[in-house]
Amino acid sequence: MPVRKKYAYSKDLKIYSFLKPPVFEPALPFVQLCMKFFYHTDFCEKDMKKETEKIPVKDGAKIRMLIYTPEAVMAEKSPCIIFYHGGGFVYNAAPHHFTLAKNLARKLGVKVFFIDYRLAPEHPFPTAAEDAYYSYRYIYENAEHYGIDRNRIALCGDSAGGNLSAVTCLIARDRDFTLPKAQVLLYPFVDGDTETESMLEFTDTPMCNSKAAVGYNKAYIKEENKYPAEWFSVVDAESLENLPEAYIETAQFDCLRDGGVKYYNRLCQSGVKATLFQTKGTMHGYDIATGSAVYALCMDKRTEFLRRVFEDKETV
Repeated sequence: MPVRKKYAYSKDLKIYSFLKPPVFEPALPFVQLCMKFFYHTDFCEKDMKKETEKIPVKDGAKIRMLIYTPEAVMAEKSPCIIFYHGGGFVYNAAPHHFTLAKNLARKLGVKVFFIDYRLAPEHPFPTAAEDAYYSYRYIYENAEHYGIDRNRIALCGDSAGGNLSAVTCLIARDRDFTLPKAQVLLYPFVDGDTETESMLEFTDTPMCNSKAAVGYNKAYIKEENKYPAEWFSVVDAESLENLPEAYIETAQFDCLRDGGVKYYNRLCQSGVKATLFQTKGTMHGYDIATGSAVYALCMDKRTEFLRRVFEDKETV
């Protein structure tokens, strides 16, 4: 049997060190069906209101969107966050994703729009990317209806959701649509290179590893098509100039770590303001430990960044 490597995880994360979601494509539809149940178990406390809507995306399709509004929401024309959950483009949102969205709403006093984009393999690339872009565009164009400031919209996502946040910025720029105010990327998938140091090293880590990443990518990318490769691997874009300010978090023991650092470096080289926070003692998906010291520290960093960005009311 192969020897499992040992990593110095934070004590709050060790309980998750054996959690490895399966990537067996024939079973994905069944897993997705089961995970849809989580949407019915997401309840809010009295200080938070949750609404559900169906919004239009490309080609007349509609997807689900949750809206979290804290009791202490700012006055009309407040900023907002659009959140794209992780899951390798194949898994539905998990309970900790809902918790993260609600915590951001509560700590910042803003609305959070939670996007239930369509999943592979039934809906392969670039469906998720298009759903992400069109949901951003829909919210922007209906800002008056939602009582938000269209010039202070931040995109946020973890893992595959980080990819969709970054890709949405890229698509908006290339289609000459107004850009969001900021992109907040949590241990994001932004680099399709399978030969980085972290991809080669972390083959057995929990939550996600390089072997699982290959499985996710095979389910998501089905065939050659006309769409730009950077809609999948953002760091390969010819130019990253004129993109929104970025906050990027990486995990120490994560196959995606070096891709996040590479994206940060390319943004800086392109003249885009960016912040990199490299967490320690962490594996991919550490937000699952919502009661941990690592989670608390990261929430402070994220909200500090977003609060500063939102205080700048100049148009983007």
